[in-house]
Amino acid sequence: MESVMTLVQFYLELEEKIKTFITGQSALDFFEGSTAVVEGGAYSWRPLSSAGAEIQYKLCKEYVELAAQGRLTLEQKESPYLKTFDESYHVALGYLYQQDLVFVPTLEEVFGILKKEIDLQRFLIIQALAE
Repeated sequence: MESVMTLVQFYLELEEKIKTFITGQSALDFFEGSTAVVEGGAYSWRPLSSAGAEIQYKLCKEYVELAAQGRLTLEQKESPYLKTFDESYHVALGYLYQQDLVFVPTLEEVFGILKKEIDLQRFLIIQALAE
């Protein structure tokens, strides 16, 4: 159980790093003409500074490794939520890579989306281990 709590703690620590990265290193630009297609418009990611890109690389690497451990835990427990975990992982990773359009206007809202995905993954791990 100690390794599980460590895994959960790593998720919490990573969440804080992601918050700092998204709200401190990232920026969004309004995608002109997008309101004609999407209510509220769409936003693209502004290119990161070299320092921001380095932070992004480290965060993505850390997240991929952590999620792999979480997924292994779900596999070992034969969790019925493996597909949910995988889908959540890909959503979160897409936001971390900052390659997709965003449909919320603020970085705080972007982080909120990421936080929900990370919270879901953490919950699925805890749930699998409780069974």
